[in-house]
Amino acid sequence: MGKNGFSFRSATACFIAIIFVLSITGFSRAEVNPRYKPIGPQASVKKSGLDGEITTVFGTGAQGQSEYTMDHPRLIQKDSKGRIWFVDGSQKNAKLRYLENNRITTVADLVKSKFNYQGYFLASGLAIMNDKVYLAGEGNVFTLTEGHIIPLDSKINKYMKENQYAHIFRMEQYKGELYLMLLDKSFQYGFVKYSLVTKKIEEVLPRKSYNAPMNFYVHDKGILIACKSGYILYEQFFPRQSYMVLNASEDAIMDVFLDQNKDVYYMAWANQSYVKIKMLPYDDEEAVIEVAGSIRGYQDGYRQEAQMDYSTDFYWDGSGMLFGDMGNHAIRKLWLSTKPSNAN
Repeated sequence: MGKNGFSFRSATACFIAIIFVLSITGFSRAEVNPRYKPIGPQASVKKSGLDGEITTVFGTGAQGQSEYTMDHPRLIQKDSKGRIWFVDGSQKNAKLRYLENNRITTVADLVKSKFNYQGYFLASGLAIMNDKVYLAGEGNVFTLTEGHIIPLDSKINKYMKENQYAHIFRMEQYKGELYLMLLDKSFQYGFVKYSLVTKKIEEVLPRKSYNAPMNFYVHDKGILIACKSGYILYEQFFPRQSYMVLNASEDAIMDVFLDQNKDVYYMAWANQSYVKIKMLPYDDEEAVIEVAGSIRGYQDGYRQEAQMDYSTDFYWDGSGMLFGDMGNHAIRKLWLSTKPSNAN
């Protein structure tokens, strides 16, 4: 058991690699009839659920970008009005959208913005604070004004150029600040935070190589990093230290969070065959508990009855974790009684 409160698993050196989870070009588009109702196969919309149950919030199981359909929804957020925001579509047709009253509104066509790159827009993070929307693209962070995205602060792009960073790989929010995982051309990643109050940028972790990182989670003492290569890594702020939390080569780990009991939850895909949410209990260094999920598919249910497909991007909504079920073109929810460590 490490001093920082995690159960550290066997360490293995990370090799340099990069895989963008948001690079989902190549999926075929489907023409969808609006008669579809906002539920999926063997799924039902519920206002409450059991601890460990997965339900559908919205999604037909069909691919599209109508007011009733989605196209690989991800980067889930929620505002004070109850609207669920997300990025939809591939790099070639990416849109910023929100769900309200069982209908979807498209707010901004990101590919048609002047900030696209050769007809593409790679969204790498979404945050909502005080009902203001912040969207990370490859080279900048944007805000939303009357359906158009505009750069938040020129200092962000300037900092990246001065420090030879090529992309914003991922963005998360924590305590009123934006945390950016930046990628340079040598495939090393550094972490900085941007204060929305002082407008200052501060390095929080020096650049380092990670083996196929996908998502990260911030709390007071450090950052957890989920890697598609099967690792969960922990970077402690002070005293500065790196730890291997999990080495599970059979799983592609897509997202991670820490609950208030110091248990580590993560989204795992395996060999194109199953999608599961698993948990590493704080009080047992050897145990790995399967919280929910089973073979790939689309089915609501309690624990192993549930089925998902290419799911990622946890977001706490007050009673559970929303997530994008990209393969089913749906937004789903894992009901939980325990909050994540960084929840209000």
